[in-house]
Amino acid sequence: NPFSEGEPVNFRGANLSGAKLVGSIASKADFSDALLASANISGADLRGAMMEGADLTNAELGGAMLEGANFRSAILAGIDAKNMGNADVSEAITDKNIGRSVNDLDEPLVQMIENHKEWIGSKGKVGKQLDLSDIDMRRMKTLKGETLTAMRAVNAKFFGMNLYKIELQSAVLDNSDFRNCDLEESDLRGSSFKGANFSHANLKKAHAEPLMFGEAGGGKRFAPCDFEGAKFRYANLVGARFKSGNFKDVDLSFANLSGADLREADFTGAKMDSVNLEGAQLDGATLPRSTKSIFKIPKE
Repeated sequence: NPFSEGEPVNFRGANLSGAKLVGSIASKADFSDALLASANISGADLRGAMMEGADLTNAELGGAMLEGANFRSAILAGIDAKNMGNADVSEAITDKNIGRSVNDLDEPLVQMIENHKEWIGSKGKVGKQLDLSDIDMRRMKTLKGETLTAMRAVNAKFFGMNLYKIELQSAVLDNSDFRNCDLEESDLRGSSFKGANFSHANLKKAHAEPLMFGEAGGGKRFAPCDFEGAKFRYANLVGARFKSGNFKDVDLSFANLSGADLREADFTGAKMDSVNLEGAQLDGATLPRSTKSIFKIPKE
């Protein structure tokens, strides 16, 4: 048992998936953003514990004491939230879908994607733009390699999905949930992700550079990615390309940005506690005033 009675412990962001914590005394402990999928926490004392943003998918909580615990924005799939007493479960993801399920769409998603591709290919003359706003996508499990350029999905739930090499250029995905998603080598160029949640997501080698529209000298438009207010806590951003990106007020705590291209990106107001910037390109980047005192910035 890693816990000591009466001493609050700090497991923020820790990977405790499958751990056996039966009967543990963890009152007032901090499990924010921790991975506790399939963990056995039966009979544990979690009174007043901080579980905000934690992933408790299929965890066993039978008999646990949860009075005053904070489960805001936690993932509670596979758990009966009705048995959680007065614990705060606001904004938590549960088996009860948040928004409409992808299974309840007016037409099959496959057909909607085909209509969207026709819309893109014809520059809007035929087909229909794909709009998945407020849709809970989790039951799809994968959109690996799909071409969904210029789609809309505001406040959608993609949590845990396989989005490897997905194409999402010029898309609007503000306030959507990408926690635990695999977005490795995805193409996000020119898209908007304001307020989105990428905590624990894998964006290794993602393409999120600006897009250029129009002809030279005639209304040419520069469209960088917009991540303002997004969360990237514990995210893998190794080697990602974020040149000129808007990262104002983002939370990058404990994220790995080693080898990333951050040239001319704006991190004004960003939270960058314990960020790994080893080998990152920072020419022209605007960093928070406190950055240099928090960690060592690699020399040019």
